[in-house]
Amino acid sequence: MKLVSLLPILLLIGGIEAKTNFKVNGTFYCDYDAWCFFVTLWEEDTTEYWNDVIDTMGTKCVFGRHSYYYELDGTEYEDGPFDDYYEIFLTVRHNCTSYGKRELRRETKFESVNTPVSYTTWNVKLDGDRGVLKDEYV
Repeated sequence: MKLVSLLPILLLIGGIEAKTNFKVNGTFYCDYDAWCFFVTLWEEDTTEYWNDVIDTMGTKCVFGRHSYYYELDGTEYEDGPFDDYYEIFLTVRHNCTSYGKRELRRETKFESVNTPVSYTTWNVKLDGDRGVLKDEYV
């Protein structure tokens, strides 16, 4: 009887995970005098529609400069059940191309859910027609 009454408490305690703060920075480079980008920090889940946005910068346009330094900062509190690692990736959509907007994706980084702070740097030259063609920045 006592074990049954303790079961909800044990389940609650067992489900508590420590938070992880993700800090990302870097520089985007483009040879054009006017260009725009939209960068997002993600936590990848089983299906794309369940991916968590950890942080995003929103659409930024750059005029008269060929580089832009960015910073993202966000927190995740848990991942899926029985999953001890966050699957972290970044995407940038940009118009530093010969035609349209393209999306580049940084390779997935696996980070333990027990890591208090995770640091990532991603510097990218946004030239050429690499990446997936997209209609919008968002």
